[in-house]
Amino acid sequence: MNKSIITALSLLVLTGCVSQKAPAPKIVKTQNTCSPLNTLLNAHTNGFNAVKANKVGNDFINQWHANTHFIANTCTITQHNKQFSYQCTSENKQADATNLHIQTVDKIRQCLASQGWYENTKESATSMSSNFVLDEAHPVITLFTSQSRTRYITRFEIAPPLGN
Repeated sequence: MNKSIITALSLLVLTGCVSQKAPAPKIVKTQNTCSPLNTLLNAHTNGFNAVKANKVGNDFINQWHANTHFIANTCTITQHNKQFSYQCTSENKQADATNLHIQTVDKIRQCLASQGWYENTKESATSMSSNFVLDEAHPVITLFTSQSRTRYITRFEIAPPLGN
């Protein structure tokens, strides 16, 4: 009987040791919410070279896939003459597109508010447009959501100001 009790106690102790979970490792977050936007704004000064991935096979326009995605995962860099722009597109149901637009505007606003960027937002029954402008030396940030047949398209763009 003593052997039974000792065996039972040993099993309980071993079970307790095995079932204890190791503490979860602490994960240090290296990017803050504004890092992707800041990366894109900084990359604008030299044609988005820092975020270019492979070139898109197109005989009519110079275009590259981007390795940094601000919304969705279909982002490209386009060259027109000597100017470069960065675009991302997302297709969703109306409610999801509206939420994406609002959340993205809030994120941009949070990142740029202290730098004095001007925001202009317009809404209609089938579209929403938000523009962020600092001055003529900086790119314009545009977020546009509109109905396209049965879905809604949200387009994010960083491009040179008009007239430059």
